[in-house]
Amino acid sequence: MAHLGRSPGNPLPVICQKNLTGHPKGAAAAWMLNGLLQVLNSGLIPGNRQLDNTCETLRKYDHLVYPNRSFQTVGVKAVMMKSFGFGQAGGEVLLVHPDYLLSTLPADEFQHYSASREQRLIKMNTHTQGVITGKHSHIQVKNEAPYSSTQESNVYLDPTARAEYDATSKTWRFGGADSLTAEENRRLRAEKRAKKAKAAADAASSSNKKTSDAHQADSSSTLLTAINQAATDLGLASKNMGMGVDVEPVATFENLNGREDFIRRNFTDQEMAYCYSAPHPAASFAGRWAAKEAVIKAISSSAPTEPNLWKGAGAPLREIEIFMTASGAPSVLLSGYPLQVFNRLGLSKLSVSISHSGDFAVSQAVANF
Repeated sequence: MAHLGRSPGNPLPVICQKNLTGHPKGAAAAWMLNGLLQVLNSGLIPGNRQLDNTCETLRKYDHLVYPNRSFQTVGVKAVMMKSFGFGQAGGEVLLVHPDYLLSTLPADEFQHYSASREQRLIKMNTHTQGVITGKHSHIQVKNEAPYSSTQESNVYLDPTARAEYDATSKTWRFGGADSLTAEENRRLRAEKRAKKAKAAADAASSSNKKTSDAHQADSSSTLLTAINQAATDLGLASKNMGMGVDVEPVATFENLNGREDFIRRNFTDQEMAYCYSAPHPAASFAGRWAAKEAVIKAISSSAPTEPNLWKGAGAPLREIEIFMTASGAPSVLLSGYPLQVFNRLGLSKLSVSISHSGDFAVSQAVANF
């Protein structure tokens, strides 16, 4: 604390209540975490009422205080929880008051968040009133599996099986597997998720120029999961298209000193001019590189039985050019050998999307017959 600049006379209150939670492992840590959220929300720090014989050796830690009674503060900025289990397994988490996050939001985003939160609050109050009036229990424990006995085998053996929300029973169930074959179920689910993933990818692509790096980092995991799921599903469900997904670390292109030959070998003059003039050249190069790789994967997956489609891993990618259309969306221009492969396979259309998610560039390409 002294190293971090903590002032004497301004100690950190310590909450120790093992008598309530027992050994602080998983479940007890969750209980304690909920208590810390209450501290952040109320500013009230609970004391340990069983603390009647404090160890004298703790006096030397003058930046810590162990209260034996609760006291109200004007507000708590942050809390930290440490949990230690048997075998030296443990962890720690730092919670910061949401005011510090919300204060960074622009006014319009804060209003949007407030409206969303108000809707969640209404649902929470409705649920709580139902509990108080005896309409339902606070925690609704499931007493049966989300699939019937006849569906069990299909659900276990089909890696693409997904439950859907049943508004009648107000729970998640696997529906339709009794009347359809596993292959039909797989195709239907693949089509649904592919539409959702494509909508998410299109929205991310159209907002690339308007979204800041911070917002892109927030959506990275969701976007990457959706695109990869769509690639898997479409590969299982469709024979009329090929899909490719590629992820490239932006760090790959952070230092371009001495790599001019590599850049000229794989990027056209127009691509280089665009990337070098961009606010973050490394991110632009990474996005186009990911798009080129995704195009190769999409063309290859459209004809999985065709051997030796490409010249090899070391072949240049300059003949696959990624350019921006008038709408700001990326497009593909093939020439030379990649164009020959495209025509030989009888493909008719090639589309690509690029998204930047924090430290990575993600691209998805689709080749259609």
